[in-house]
Amino acid sequence: KPNPTNLLTSPDSFRYFEYGMFCMGWHTPATHKIIYYITSCLIFAWCAVYLPIGIIISFKTDINTFTPSELLTVMQLFFNSVGMPFKVLFFNLYISGFYKAKKLLSEMDKRCTTLKERVEVHQGVVRCNKAYLIYQFIYTAYTISTFLSAALSGKLPWRIYNPFVDFRESRSSFWKAALNETALMLFAVTQTLMSDIYPLLYGLILGLMINLLFFADIWTGLATVAYINGLMVQTFPFCFVCDLLKKDCELLVSAIFHSNWINSSRSYKSSLRYFLKNAQKSIAFTAGSIFPISTGSNIKV
Repeated sequence: KPNPTNLLTSPDSFRYFEYGMFCMGWHTPATHKIIYYITSCLIFAWCAVYLPIGIIISFKTDINTFTPSELLTVMQLFFNSVGMPFKVLFFNLYISGFYKAKKLLSEMDKRCTTLKERVEVHQGVVRCNKAYLIYQFIYTAYTISTFLSAALSGKLPWRIYNPFVDFRESRSSFWKAALNETALMLFAVTQTLMSDIYPLLYGLILGLMINLLFFADIWTGLATVAYINGLMVQTFPFCFVCDLLKKDCELLVSAIFHSNWINSSRSYKSSLRYFLKNAQKSIAFTAGSIFPISTGSNIKV
């Protein structure tokens, strides 16, 4: 709960998220970096390389023994496991943006000077961390429940190929394979969770900051809405007309072609060829030959 002497700041919105980053090998500590890098590589290879390959091998070798429910489980896991490495890769390629954004949030916090505003920031931070924990619970509950339901029925949860343990040999081998699959899936699911929750956390804290900085009271909010409406009236009609003209020019080709040119004069046909050739070039309205003038551009602005 908010405590005036110890209020949270916007960067604290990612406290649990950074715990998860550290466990997944994405957040390098100040010490023992070499050991951490090695562990990170092993985790990535285990989740992003071995998992999809293991599923493919299992799918090829054991497809005749799959029950319908096992087949659906393996198929959904395959598609998720193939997409997950790309999500993780792109997140880590642009991870510098994460730290830059945290610094920007710290700068934005300086604009919140009153106790009421700082308490609102604190409450927003708490909501972000709650959102992370809810996601973590949902994703982990899926993994644990799948493990328990499969293990209690004497089947492997995900039937991932294991080159070292044959689950059919004995009961102990079965549990070794099942626990290996579950540990693997906990890491893989958490990596998917991290890439899924990341934009949500930023969205939550940025809605909050925009409201605090620009809609401090209802009158300021109404003035801003009136200003935005004025901008729309100023630019939208012209942009819309430009789109209409562009559409008309695209229809011109069909209109010329469907005219009665077969029985027309030679001069008409030569003019028709000229117009057909030029009408096929797309017309683009630009501002200063740089920015496209269109409804889409207007909405983006």
